[in-house]
Amino acid sequence: MGLSLPAIHADRVVTPGRSRGLERVRPAFRSRSEEFFRDRGLLAALEVGKRLHGPDSVGIENERKPFPLDAIAADVPSRGSHSGEFYRPGTPFLSSMSRARIVASLALGALLLASAARAEKIRNHFDSDAPMREPGFFDLVVWGAPGEAAWKVLADFNPPSAPNKLLQTLDARPAGSIAVALRRTYTFEDGTLSVGLRKGSGLGGVVLRAAGAKEFVLLLVDLGSGNARLWSYRAGKGTELDHGKAELSQEWGTLAITASGPSIVARWNDKPLVKASDPHPISGRVGLATMGPGAVSFDEFDFEAAPAPSH
Repeated sequence: MGLSLPAIHADRVVTPGRSRGLERVRPAFRSRSEEFFRDRGLLAALEVGKRLHGPDSVGIENERKPFPLDAIAADVPSRGSHSGEFYRPGTPFLSSMSRARIVASLALGALLLASAARAEKIRNHFDSDAPMREPGFFDLVVWGAPGEAAWKVLADFNPPSAPNKLLQTLDARPAGSIAVALRRTYTFEDGTLSVGLRKGSGLGGVVLRAAGAKEFVLLLVDLGSGNARLWSYRAGKGTELDHGKAELSQEWGTLAITASGPSIVARWNDKPLVKASDPHPISGRVGLATMGPGAVSFDEFDFEAAPAPSH
């Protein structure tokens, strides 16, 4: 079996006066003198400026010659390279594409747009958050009467999504002070949302269509008595839209809301709770809320905004 090696040309001046005036280089190594390698390298030495001849030698094409690619890659617009032109030059991009490829690209773009328009269900179970810290991906604010709030992720014995829950820990909060944990990134006008609430003391629930501290919809359940009230705040003024009563027969219950245009319907453990018409439906954020005194526990906060209507 013969070893085929290319001829290597080195543009290098050999220092006069050396005992060996002819420089040699070896493939895959930087140019060095024969004295350095002493003919003990991995491969046989090659004399600079002289070619190998014989049946075991192969010709090497000039690397600056345009490199041929397959038919698909050749349709890509021209792009320069240090070692040559790798793509066919001077061909307009769209005109070089076949009709089938253009149709396929348009179909793929339409599919991506349709996927983006579809509803996305967002789940917040707090099990990935570090205990004794504030929840990630939420902005914590206080609306209405001034007051403080402290939100912490804690472990619980049997929450809807074990092992963690979210707790607003301050028990002695001012009446009329609304502590809100707003979910970042997403907006909501129409769609569905739900949250698990633990029986205890205090008012707990959700805010939706929240455009700011004075524009939002608020649904709160008294977790001691079960009384529920749905409010619409516009320009900072609250209007009660409906009220109902939840049956607190279990340690945890699920509050679920469906909003569609002016219609807002809420259920507690799959039983009707409140139903009302929002006179000014707007797009805004969603989040968890508690008002006044009482430490309130939340878990498994999920929402899914309805896809934007196509025009």
